[in-house]
Amino acid sequence: MFQSDLKPYRNELVITTKAGYHMWPGPLGEFSGRKTLTAALDLSLQRMHLDYVDIFYAHRWDPNTNLRETAEALDSLVRQGKALYVGVSNYTAEQTKAIAEIFEELHTPFIGNQMSYNMFNREAEQDNMLDIWMHITPG
Repeated sequence: MFQSDLKPYRNELVITTKAGYHMWPGPLGEFSGRKTLTAALDLSLQRMHLDYVDIFYAHRWDPNTNLRETAEALDSLVRQGKALYVGVSNYTAEQTKAIAEIFEELHTPFIGNQMSYNMFNREAEQDNMLDIWMHITPG
């Protein structure tokens, strides 16, 4: 669909993708290790017939992978030109602050934390997520 219908509008679209949930069998088929994130983005780009996405998200907190490895993997994907910006999804305020500090050190263009927030779900306020963003400079 993208190749035939949307390709003429590529420069007018913001295209994002995520990785972190179960993608394929085996220990590297989910979460946010370097190999998993790299393979997931490569497969997404291949399926969409694209060279890059605008934003690539680590879809969930990975309790099994060192946070620096996740941040450096995302940074590497930006430096390779496969993503313009990176983000996280469903991280707590504390987790977001921790990875944002690593991204700032690496000079990685970090765009944000995609999470559920609406009039019925105001968990971000209780978690102090909004306060955290006052101190984070997005990429």
